Amino acid sequence: MGEKVGAFKSKEFQIYNRCDLSELKILRIGTSDSAFDVSPTKGVIARGASTDIFVRFEPRKPKIYFDTLVIQSDDPKYTITRIYLFGVGMKK
Repeated sequence: MGEKVGAFKSKEFQIYNRCDLSELKILRIGTSDSAFDVSPTKGVIARGASTDIFVRFEPRKPKIYFDTLVIQSDDPKYTITRIYLFGVGMKK
């Protein structure tokens, strides 16, 4: 994502419960860099259902940003999932 300093851009993706759990518990969703904001940060997804996750990129200064979105859940196969984030803060 590329965005001017002081502005923001949002992207959306979905998490699906396709495992054998009647409820998939999302224990934590987060990043370490405050330029990336995630919502929601936890939740419960019924079997066969999904939920929308929103990532907002709001650069504070002109530079290249790298971060990792970490999703922790009670899925026995994928307790931790990582999604790599990239953004460019551009001058106004």
